[in-house]
Parts: sequence; C-alpha cells; structure tokens
Amino acid sequence: STDKNFAPPPEFSETQRLEQVGFSDLLLDGTAADANQNRVRRQLLSYDPRVANAPPDCSTPYSLSFQTAFRFLYEAGQPLEVNAENNWQAGNVAFRRLPSHFVGYQNLDGLSSQVLINYRSGQPGQRVTLSQVLNGEISRNFVADRLVLVGTTAPIARDTHLTPYGEMPGIWIHAHMASQMLSAVLDQRPLIWGLPQTGAVQWGDAFWVGLWAAAGAGLAWSVRSVKWLLLAMGLMLVILYQMSWLLMIQAGWLPLVPSALSFGGASVSVCGITKFKSTKFKKIKSSGE
Repeated sequence: STDKNFAPPPEFSETQRLEQVGFSDLLLDGTAADANQNRVRRQLLSYDPRVANAPPDCSTPYSLSFQTAFRFLYEAGQPLEVNAENNWQAGNVAFRRLPSHFVGYQNLDGLSSQVLINYRSGQPGQRVTLSQVLNGEISRNFVADRLVLVGTTAPIARDTHLTPYGEMPGIWIHAHMASQMLSAVLDQRPLIWGLPQTGAVQWGDAFWVGLWAAAGAGLAWSVRSVKWLLLAMGLMLVILYQMSWLLMIQAGWLPLVPSALSFGGASVSVCGITKFKSTKFKKIKSSGE
C-alpha cells in the first residue's frame, strides 16, 4: 500500500515483502448502496496483481491469514504448494479457488484464490490483552508452538465487520481464516463445498433443482386432492430443508431456495393444469348431454 500507516517497512527488500508481508483486506458480500448487509463470507488467500481485481495499491500477493498459516504449516511439515489445478494444497487438502459461479455466487472474478470461510461457532482462539503481556501475566508456554495474531478490538479502531455470526472485530475474522486453514490440514476439518460443477457450469446445482421440480410435478400429478397435495408439499419441503441443514453441518451448501421454488412452482403448475383440464372436460361432457 502507498499509505504509510499500512505499508511495509521501507527497509524491506522485495523478497521480504513477498515472504513476510500480507494484506489484511477483507472481501465483503453485498452492495455499496446497502453497507449494512455487507458481510464477510469469503477468504482471499492470494492473487496475481497483474490479472486479478487486487486490493488498491497493494503489491503483496498473499493475505495475512495465508502468510501466517503458510509459515505454521511449513514448520509442521505440511507445506502449502500449488498443485496441477493451480490451487493451494497441503498434504491431501486442496483449497480450491471459487469459480466465477458457485451456488449462490454468480459474479466472482474467478481469478484470485479465494475460498468460503467455515466459521467456528465459538471463538477461534484464546484472547489476551496487551496489559497482561506487559505485566508478565502470560507465560512463554502459553504461546509456544501457537499461531499468534496481534490486533485491536477497541471500538475507536472502527475495525468491526458483519459476519454470518454477527458483528466481529477484524482481528477475529483473520483468526477464523487462519484457523480454518490449519484445521483443514491438521485436523481434517471440512472446507465448505458445493455440488459438482465443471468450471463455472453449475450442472450439479441444475440437476438438483431439476430433480426437485420433477418431484413436485410428479407429486401434483399423483395427488389430485388439493388438501392432501398441500400436506404432501409441506412434508417434502420439510425434508428438503432437513437435508440441506444436515449437509450444511458437514460444510455442504445446497441450493435450498431455488430447489424449493422449483418444487413449489412445478407442483402448483401441474395442479393448475390438471384442474383446468378436469373442469374443461366436465363442461364438454355437460354440453354433450
């Protein structure tokens, strides 16, 4: 960055900037017109400043969370390397970059290496204050062999952001990001995944949505009573929700809303068509008599 408040030390060489400096920019979901809905759901690992939409005035290609996790995993004997698919990988865990289209995302750049954040429900680590450190209340063993991030949570810093778990200081978000990478490699904690797709072609999502549309049409064709049809539709939507919820616990993301809409739309359409044909047939029969 050209801002002296955020730029690396001027005495750093280019090699030191690449290996020891990471950007702290966060990716926000939402629109500038509705800043209250801008939430941090994605983690930017790295990017190529020559082709990707880079943070302004930022020359380092690696994020803070990536740099810290990279060093920790290297010392743990699980170095991060670029695999044949141009994704970062450590051991058997690949951090597959989000394509331009992925489940609910339809306008990503598809160029930078970014993944969805699998937030923990609790805090990603332990917190100590600067006063505790200066007063000698923190032992050496407390921080030995641990990843340590230093930041501020003071309101005056104005560094809080919305997340799926509510408002959170930036330092905690970076801790969640680094913790996600470490746990994925060392503890096999799953990264967020979606249905199969080829590049940006979401054929897995399309098949799933189409399957529920077919289920809705078949249900409406089989159950001609409106009352029983509504009960059956409600039961099927509950099943869809439960399936999506169970997979979400396993870090899976299914297109819940499109599936529910296609199921309901197909059911109502087929029900309407059958009722229309039935009414028309009765009128024709009555006129014939």
